[in-house]
Amino acid sequence: KGELIKAWFFSDGGGITAASAKEGLSYDKEETPYIHSVEDPGAQHRDNPNQNWEAEFSMQEVANAVAAVTGVHRDGYQSVKVSERGASGRAVTYQFDNVAVGAAAFRLALGGERMKSNLVDEIYISDGTLYIKGSGYGHGVGMSQWGARTMAEQGKSAEEIVQYFFRDIKIIETDEA
Repeated sequence: KGELIKAWFFSDGGGITAASAKEGLSYDKEETPYIHSVEDPGAQHRDNPNQNWEAEFSMQEVANAVAAVTGVHRDGYQSVKVSERGASGRAVTYQFDNVAVGAAAFRLALGGERMKSNLVDEIYISDGTLYIKGSGYGHGVGMSQWGARTMAEQGKSAEEIVQYFFRDIKIIETDEA
């Protein structure tokens, strides 16, 4: 509609991009109809280090992250589950005991370098440690850098790549910087 889009990008979608900005970023300040879920071709790139990952966090790290996101202060938690998933399968909300925690904020509070994404296959607490297994790296909203690289290596143009990841957009030249 003649407006600039929020052209979010991230490292690797783990095989699929987020279906919405709300799913991957908890972003709902404005409509983003150009964000949609597509297969991420970068997930199978031979050099991609993010296909599968595992992380462990002490209960102190978890309690600090939950407190930072929710304001609820506890010494620790006994259970965790994904209580809400988005259309792409990403966790949108985790539940620690009876405390609901937004997934995007929780991931950042724990540290996005260790908890690489919310495309989580397994999450559980055992012996005072939080264990997570997942795939991908980043929030998953918009364009995958590994996907863009893979498509470029397959001969796709920059315009084709951008239009693959962002729905119903037009790329135009302007005189504005």
